[in-house]
Amino acid sequence: MFKALIQTIPDLVWVKDREGVYLTCNHAFERFFGATESEIVGKSDFDFVDSALAEFFRKNDQVAMDANKPTINEEELTFAVGGYHGVFETIKAPLKNEQGETIGVLGIARDISERHNAKLWTQAIYDNINDAIFIVDAATGCIVDVNEKAQLLVGRSKRELLGLHQSLLHPPHLHEEQSQEFKHAASGKYFYTTTQVIHKDGHTIPVEISVKEPFKIADKSYVCGAFRDISHRLRIQEEFAAKERKEIELFHQARINSMGKMLSAIAHHWRQPLNVISLLTESVQESIDESMPNKAFIDKSCNTIVEATRELSQTIDSVREFIKSEKSTKKIHPSKAIDAVINVFEGQLSFNKITLVVHNQIPLETPALNLHIAFIEQALFAILHNAKDAILLHREKIEDAPEGKIVVSLGIEERMLVITVEDNGGGIDEKSLPLIFDPFFTTKERGVGSGMISGVGLDLYVIKLSIEGELGGSITATNHNDGACFRMSIPLD
Repeated sequence: MFKALIQTIPDLVWVKDREGVYLTCNHAFERFFGATESEIVGKSDFDFVDSALAEFFRKNDQVAMDANKPTINEEELTFAVGGYHGVFETIKAPLKNEQGETIGVLGIARDISERHNAKLWTQAIYDNINDAIFIVDAATGCIVDVNEKAQLLVGRSKRELLGLHQSLLHPPHLHEEQSQEFKHAASGKYFYTTTQVIHKDGHTIPVEISVKEPFKIADKSYVCGAFRDISHRLRIQEEFAAKERKEIELFHQARINSMGKMLSAIAHHWRQPLNVISLLTESVQESIDESMPNKAFIDKSCNTIVEATRELSQTIDSVREFIKSEKSTKKIHPSKAIDAVINVFEGQLSFNKITLVVHNQIPLETPALNLHIAFIEQALFAILHNAKDAILLHREKIEDAPEGKIVVSLGIEERMLVITVEDNGGGIDEKSLPLIFDPFFTTKERGVGSGMISGVGLDLYVIKLSIEGELGGSITATNHNDGACFRMSIPLD
């Protein structure tokens, strides 16, 4: 009956006497040794496997007989038939006679390779995941298991962490708070939080913690917390914020600088209208003093004064538009996008004997669009000012330099507003050309030109930030013929 039963079992089954001599075995065991039962019975492990493995088997047999109860161990076995290699869970129990004396050992080995491999996979994932994992007893709040990342995070070994209350992972001032958070998690509710843990050496580490609902093993509930070190992320965020603050500061510095240049241009632009107003007023006064007012002359003079004041008023409007919030948009025909800057700047160029030519290639039927006028105006103003300075400097260096000329072209290409500014100021040094949009780069000597802030160039850097960063466009600089060419492309969508 016993032999018939063990032959139906897929597990390896065998019986040995106290000396380790085989008394019987089943077919599964025969495949392990590569011999029939009749060839195995009466022999020991030393007849079929190497001495080290035979000693291992014999030692476990003795442990089971000495324990006087079943014992369990895991062992790797390689079958003689087919070469199969697997992990087996072996149960060995002492055999007794009627007098209760131990007369041998019964062994049963079950293939647990699949379960063992799954455990290895799970352990590999557990140890290699980027997060620090803490398994905590839901009832006591004490740590029962951790992975390698957890040990690295807090600088403590697994032995130091096991049994430690989870609140002690955190700085003292957070103990109560984290105890409450744990109770919330242990109650079965998912939660996510950012907090700090304390390293063994005393420094704190910012972390984010996510905890899902508790899980059960053998009727005991456990909480699994995934801790992620966010020090690097916070450092990057702070560096980005600092960079953004610096760029805003540079932007506003350049904007103030541009306003200074605009006021300088306005001074040139207003000089002629103010002179006209002054002369005409004096003429009208002289006409009235003769007690023979010339009405026609007075009317003509008054109309001229009105036109001059209107021109000054338009300039004030241009300044007002320029200093508005740089992120606001204005619905305007694209061809009008540069009018305010041209209106303010042409007087200063005329004063410096520089010809300004505007080529407007935008059809009149083009509909009005929402444009970031302030960005466009600031960029154009700075580029025009640099072109003027380049022409004046070129004029000083070259005795027979040609008459200064700046050409501004305006057009639409593939849903982009394209503005180009060309001058004949000698161009940009080829070595400097790739660097001109870098912050603080300048080819001017300290104090030369009003395009400087304490001798440091910011305008082109800020223009690039505005056109590319804020508007999603592009700006390039090249040399052509006897001057420089700046090209701005701004999306119209």
